[in-house]
Amino acid sequence: MQRCIYAIPSSSVFPRDTISRIEKNSTSSDASPSLRATLHELSSGLKIEVAEKLSDLNVSNFVMTPVKRNYAFERTDVPIGEQYVLKINYPYKDPAVPADLRGEHFHALLGTNNSALELFLIKRKIKGPSWLSISKFVACPSTQRVSWCKFEVTVDSPKDISVLMTSTTLEVPPVVVAAVNLKTIINEKHNVHEIVSASVICCHQVKIDTPMRSEDWQKRGTISHFTVMRKLEGSIFPIGLTKEASDRNQKAGSNVLALESSERALLNRLMIELSKLDCDVLVGHNISGFDLDVLLHRAQTCKVPSSMWSKIGRLRRSVMPRLTKGNTLYGSGASPGIMSCIAGRLLCDTYLCSRDLLREVSYSLTQLAETQLKKDRREVSPHDIPPMFQSSEHF
Repeated sequence: MQRCIYAIPSSSVFPRDTISRIEKNSTSSDASPSLRATLHELSSGLKIEVAEKLSDLNVSNFVMTPVKRNYAFERTDVPIGEQYVLKINYPYKDPAVPADLRGEHFHALLGTNNSALELFLIKRKIKGPSWLSISKFVACPSTQRVSWCKFEVTVDSPKDISVLMTSTTLEVPPVVVAAVNLKTIINEKHNVHEIVSASVICCHQVKIDTPMRSEDWQKRGTISHFTVMRKLEGSIFPIGLTKEASDRNQKAGSNVLALESSERALLNRLMIELSKLDCDVLVGHNISGFDLDVLLHRAQTCKVPSSMWSKIGRLRRSVMPRLTKGNTLYGSGASPGIMSCIAGRLLCDTYLCSRDLLREVSYSLTQLAETQLKKDRREVSPHDIPPMFQSSEHF
């Protein structure tokens, strides 16, 4: 996939009278050799200037072609309507061109910040969830994989991927949805949240086109859950908790409760379990404003290896993206760095959804449980957690 940038030329580059005369004499304005030759001749100065600008940015491999495009948006420095512009293609591995770059022969650049995914979706006309036809693909060797996906392929061109025309007759596949909830304590010395436990409940067969019937939720294997917790620093687990965890796991037939010795071990275990689930959607109440922020910052602080923390998404990463300072206020949203970490998974924040769809005095999970589900939910604050470690009965 290559970047696609449009340089908006000055009015003197493509004189309207010259272009109109040649187009009128051409049987096909898109394919006429004389028109193409004239366009390249008229844009020679523009191409030389753009080439110099790209060279200054260490971009050496690029292709430039005059094309006709129609602009209909709000920028005042770009003329409205059809016009000839200079289309520039170069690899995404090279740096992005500054959006405010100007020159003698051009006064604006469009598409400088478009992501490869955005460009791919537009070029291949993928307008939403749909079946795709992938041709001329090659299975990617395990040593060259860039994702945690179970099956990974490569294609030489984006044109080898297209929307399947008969997709309307195929059944929509279910998605895997995992809800994540963290319990934290506050480190008074550093004034940061530290993770004490993490719980995940997962539905493996969620329909996205129709509501799920009550009997579908009751099917064996539809729902799974697990909790991983650690002991507090400088203390031990309450007497009897280890046996309680063992009994619960034996009764459930799987590890539904795991006990770890440190926060780093807890994070490693959580990432392993999330990787096994390979969920399509991550759900949480204020997950974008708190849980993901705390989770990734603690992984960074505890020096969890990239081979572990990057499993929160579907892309393998060697370097943690820049994480802006977390905002624990409800509805603060996730930073671009956090969103890049979960690439490959969708994010559903029930706080943001409830705020958009409901009229409530408070949008806390406890309040919503009471008003919407008629359920009493006990709120556990960070200050409530340390006393719980005095006895296993408190858990």
